[in-house]
Amino acid sequence: IDDAMSIVINLIDKVRMLDNDMIRLMTKINLILEEAEEKDKDKISIVVEKKIMKNQKKGVNKNV
Repeated sequence: IDDAMSIVINLIDKVRMLDNDMIRLMTKINLILEEAEEKDKDKISIVVEKKIMKNQKKGVNKNV
């Protein structure tokens, strides 16, 4: 019975460590996904700003 208890305790510890590893990995994955989303937003903002500037230049040229 003592051997069985020590095996169960070791297994519980290993499962707990694996669970902690999974939590850490999920946190890292979520952070990476958020950063990628922010980069995409920045790229979209740059494209929109360029289009706005281009349209503003066209508007200025029409008035001249």
